[in-house]
Amino acid sequence: MSILTKPLLAHCLSSIMHYSLKYPKYFFQSQTWVNFAVQALGSKHEILKFTQSLPDSNLDLEVFVYQYPWHLKQNLWYIPRFPGFDIDFTTAYNKISDSNNLNDSLLVELQNQLKTAFTNLLKKILKQAKSTGITFLKLDFDDQICNILGITSNQELLTFLKKQGVKLPVEISKKIIQYTGTMTLDLELVENVAPENQTKQIGSLDFLTEGLKNFYEKNSKYFLSWEKNTRRLTKHALDRNWQVSISKTKENFEGFYGLLKDTSIRQNFAVQPKNYLQSLFDKDFSRIIVLKDQQGEAQAAWFGIVTENTLTNLYAGNSQASLKDNGQYLMHLAAIKLGLDEKLKFYDMGGYNPKLSFGKFKDGYKGEVRSFLGPIDILIKPNRFKLSNFIVRLAKTILGKKDYEY
Repeated sequence: MSILTKPLLAHCLSSIMHYSLKYPKYFFQSQTWVNFAVQALGSKHEILKFTQSLPDSNLDLEVFVYQYPWHLKQNLWYIPRFPGFDIDFTTAYNKISDSNNLNDSLLVELQNQLKTAFTNLLKKILKQAKSTGITFLKLDFDDQICNILGITSNQELLTFLKKQGVKLPVEISKKIIQYTGTMTLDLELVENVAPENQTKQIGSLDFLTEGLKNFYEKNSKYFLSWEKNTRRLTKHALDRNWQVSISKTKENFEGFYGLLKDTSIRQNFAVQPKNYLQSLFDKDFSRIIVLKDQQGEAQAAWFGIVTENTLTNLYAGNSQASLKDNGQYLMHLAAIKLGLDEKLKFYDMGGYNPKLSFGKFKDGYKGEVRSFLGPIDILIKPNRFKLSNFIVRLAKTILGKKDYEY
């Protein structure tokens, strides 16, 4: 029997490497998102849930596994932000901070228990993947759990998996499904405006530009942490007299979708089908921000979701007029205000890559960059995986399409 009881286990968790579980688990691993995805993705997709208790405790790791169709009538399993942690795990971790009675042997035991649960959870998934006929697993990894385990790079991750007895071929992926970085702002550092400093139109959900100016000025000390250019362009956008609407209306959805399509063509990225976005828009956890000109035409749009304590930006689109007048800066300011109004703790600005223009844009906000290790591919059928990639690459070469592995 382990000497780690649940309270003592929580003590240990709160002291390992002086690292805490600051964030709730990422929205891919929330039941709210999974319920939507099951309905929206269609019959060729499936989402399974796996759990694994830490030894001699009732604290669990848990994870949702997404099944996707792959080339040549095969299937892959994608596991975003592996492994997840359940509510009891998070509560126990965050509740107890006094670690005066801890010693090194207890800390080592806890790390070993986490490693054991991590590995057993993955092996449980691999066993079912084999029996289901899955060709390979693609995984990226929760940054907080990896930090607790002391895993800080993809190479360390591959070494860790090998040491834990994963004998299947493991490769660093050549293609990602989701961004492996994000920038998050801590909303608890920002003060909301008092009721007398009216931010919204009377009888409406929409923001007043003057109210957003009041909000910005009241938090001037916080916003000084932003880069000078970000502050300057936010102020410039506030002076352009945009109409800032957060109403979930058909008109706003159509404005958002049109701007998203135009932006995707201009910047050469793919977008989800309209019926998928409409289904997401209809959910009570989705949010929208639309900037309109003085004629009431949508010129910029932001679309996101609320899960647990976080507001997350999923999509955004801008017209040339908005880009000229820095509408994207005003949208993020409005999103911060929206998150505060809903008493949320974090604003996730969405995908982050420091090498790309949108990553450099987000750098100006000086938020906390979260980096998720991976993705890696665990090859359950390595020969079929390699043959399928060869056939697909060959076909793309013949057709003159861009070549990359999955």
